[in-house]
Amino acid sequence: MYDEIHLNLPHSYKRTGETYNVPASIKSFPKLRVFSQPVDFGPAMKLLPTVLRAPSKAVVVTLDDDTAYSTRDLGNVLSALAHYEYKAVVARGTLDGAVDDPILTQR
Repeated sequence: MYDEIHLNLPHSYKRTGETYNVPASIKSFPKLRVFSQPVDFGPAMKLLPTVLRAPSKAVVVTLDDDTAYSTRDLGNVLSALAHYEYKAVVARGTLDGAVDDPILTQR
């Protein structure tokens, strides 16, 4: 279903200077690649470095660590991408409906 999972972390947290130590249990997650960045991009950190290094036709999906997702959410996003001819699809929260779910937006 996916080729890789990218975890983008800055060398240190901008506000406190705290460095990130990724536990071995997370580093060993299948298909996970951890990328350490010299600059902390704040909230864009989860997306920006991946978009900058991904091939132009790559499908990039971001998730928040403080949000619960249903088992069908990723499939719904991928269906919406195909429906909208692979333009950006933005969704907030859980995707309960089909492709025409009102929380899906073509950009």
